[in-house]
Amino acid sequence: MAIVSNLKRLMKQKGMTYEVLQGFAQVSPESIARASDKRIVTCTIGMLEKIALTLDVSVKELFDDTRYPASSSDSSKNQTDRHEG
Repeated sequence: MAIVSNLKRLMKQKGMTYEVLQGFAQVSPESIARASDKRIVTCTIGMLEKIALTLDVSVKELFDDTRYPASSSDSSKNQTDRHEG
C-alpha cells in the first residue's frame, strides 16, 4: 500500500498515549487504531483533522505517500505540493 501512517511516531515524539489522544481528539479507540496502521486509508479527513489538531501537526504529517521518494528535509517543515494545480 502506498499510504503509511506516521501516527505512532508522532505520538512518541509528543509523549502522548493512545488513551490521552483518544480523549482529547474525541475519537473512538478503533479510530486511533485505524489511523495508526495501514487502515489509515479508511479514515475520514474529519477524523484525521481532529487527531492532527490534538497533536499540533498538519493532517499531511500523519501519513507518507510511499509512491513518492521522501525528501531529505524534516517532515514537519512545509513542502511544496508534488502535483501541479
